[in-house]
Amino acid sequence: MYNTERYIDECIASLRAQTFPYFEAFCVDDASEDASFVSAQRATAGDARFTCLQLPQHGGQSVARNVALEQARGEYVVLLDSDDYLVPCALEHLVAYAHTMQLDELYFNARSFYESPQAHQLVREDFSNRPSFSQVATGLELFTFFQQHDAFFPQAALRMVRRDLIEKHAIRFYEGIIHEDVLFTFMCLAYARRSSFLNEQLYMRRVRMGSTMVQPKRTIDNVRGHYVCMREITTWVTRHESVLSPAIIDALAKQLFAYRALCARDWVHDIDPSDKQAFLASLSVRERFAFSEDIIALGTYLHAKDQEFYQSCSFRVGNALLAAPRAVRNMITRARSFRKDNAQ
Repeated sequence: MYNTERYIDECIASLRAQTFPYFEAFCVDDASEDASFVSAQRATAGDARFTCLQLPQHGGQSVARNVALEQARGEYVVLLDSDDYLVPCALEHLVAYAHTMQLDELYFNARSFYESPQAHQLVREDFSNRPSFSQVATGLELFTFFQQHDAFFPQAALRMVRRDLIEKHAIRFYEGIIHEDVLFTFMCLAYARRSSFLNEQLYMRRVRMGSTMVQPKRTIDNVRGHYVCMREITTWVTRHESVLSPAIIDALAKQLFAYRALCARDWVHDIDPSDKQAFLASLSVRERFAFSEDIIALGTYLHAKDQEFYQSCSFRVGNALLAAPRAVRNMITRARSFRKDNAQ
């Protein structure tokens, strides 16, 4: 938790209300500047299942999560961000399903709710129409299924993983980056022999302005995070490609290209030139050549295509004619969508 004082009580209350009471919870404060740690201590007072830890300096979400993983002793690990909460039956349903199916990893569903129309406009997550997958498969087979249905979400909090799998393969969150969920989730999927999906919305995911993923402007941190994750995943796939099926390799290639395109667009549109130079200087010569070829070249190409489209005569005429009715329609649509998402 980091500067989430206003949400701590609701988050911890959702854990204390679980119908499955046999759990341990580690509340790790990442050197918050507000009273998050004090709020967590107060909310967990008298409940031996909770341990509150405070880091001496701010290290980022990966550091805090890794501290919790080092402390954990339970059979399974579930992550919960301090501004989100679980429905009361979440742990009971997850544990029962995982035990029945003898799973290494259980992927489950969520529902997003929005604090403001601005947050809803920047990030739109729809978990409501995800396909069901009730059989048992390897983690990468499960990933392939969801990637083929355009329904893969990399959030680490939307899965329950056996702790012995995490420890056996030394899986940890990559420290010093954002988008760390992408890599952690991939590594869990890569080594899980028995995975499945419970299509129940057990996790309530708050979308709010000011959180790590809801920012009006992308920064070099977004580029760095996606780049590191792509690099590490590509390295793993290269080492294990002989045991991966063509369908899995194809799904991984498509997902990696999606991350590459995000990284490329961020690089072209939003990043300060001085931050670009500092980032490039941090790369090895080999990495810099690869980044120039894979990311910068793609970003330049996509930007040129965007400009070509926006400067076309047909687009400018059509855009001018439709500007006023589109603005009214979008305003009404956003208001309706915001009310609908928060009413569910």
